[in-house]
Amino acid sequence: ALVGEDESIQIGIAASAEGCQSLAQALFASDEPLDDADVSDALGEITNIVAGGVKKRVSPKRTQLAIGLPIVMDGHLR
Repeated sequence: ALVGEDESIQIGIAASAEGCQSLAQALFASDEPLDDADVSDALGEITNIVAGGVKKRVSPKRTQLAIGLPIVMDGHLR
């Protein structure tokens, strides 16, 4: 989340388990399958990178925003 005094912006990445594995392997430049902890770490880092880019682009038009801690969820989107 990007959180300000008067507003917040939620950023998320949705992917299958295979998609998450591919993203993590790309971030870590790995050809080997990664364990769940490494995949979670990679997804958190990718989310932070995206959140930083969004914050930079919206900050001239928005109040001061702070980047929250990323979370990884496993389940179906509704």
